Amino acid sequence: MTHYLGRQWDELQPAGGESGQAYYATNHEGKFFLKRNSTPFLAVLSAEGFVPRLKWTQRLENGDVITAQKWANGQLLTHDEMTSARVINMMRSIHTSRALNLLLKKIETHVMYPKDWLAHVKVDLEQDISRHPDVQLALSYLRNNQERVSRAMTAVVCHGDVNHNNWLLSDEDELFLVDWEGAVLSDVSVDLSMLLYLYIPKEKWNTWLEEYGTVMTPLLQVKLKWYMLSHIILTIKTKHQSGRLNEMNKWLLKLNKVLNDEEL
Repeated sequence: MTHYLGRQWDELQPAGGESGQAYYATNHEGKFFLKRNSTPFLAVLSAEGFVPRLKWTQRLENGDVITAQKWANGQLLTHDEMTSARVINMMRSIHTSRALNLLLKKIETHVMYPKDWLAHVKVDLEQDISRHPDVQLALSYLRNNQERVSRAMTAVVCHGDVNHNNWLLSDEDELFLVDWEGAVLSDVSVDLSMLLYLYIPKEKWNTWLEEYGTVMTPLLQVKLKWYMLSHIILTIKTKHQSGRLNEMNKWLLKLNKVLNDEEL
């Protein structure tokens, strides 16, 4: 029996992850996912059904906040399962959620405009990366199309990392999108670009977008490419900084394919 947060726990184990701030916990009330200083809008995400149910929160003397969510047994979505209509429907619900949008504005979440994304891409970009021919081409594309993309932007809540490892299908057949620490107010193309480029064959983009609630246009094509190039360079930078060079090289290949409008 472990005593933590004024409660008795039969089991309390680190949940992994880089922060070391999350735990699996079990007691007579059930099984929980505990996290220190989770996203401040977790309650709204829970109420909207986007994440497993929030059971309670507790503020510590040092000001930290512990959140406890109902533990959801299940499986992460596979690459193929990312094409399902349920993913489209949840993505649309997130982007059109008035409650989420109002809360992020209330807590003064910074709106990420294209100029901010470009600055984020360029900061601390080491020379051996920035001198790579494809990275130079991508940076040129970002600079040349920044104003065009900016004029077409409407800020909504974006998750920011919608890869399949962040989608959980519970044993009760509930679909959740987890890990919201990177959420931003920005253009929907931040999320849509990753979903389309990584999981949807190009010949099905039009149909996917129609199900989502929009249509493909020349401007949207530019926006999708713009945000995907930004995402890839940011990923390349992260892989390089952490010394994961094999993974970095795989993303350089993806960068080349996006530049040449090829399937990933």
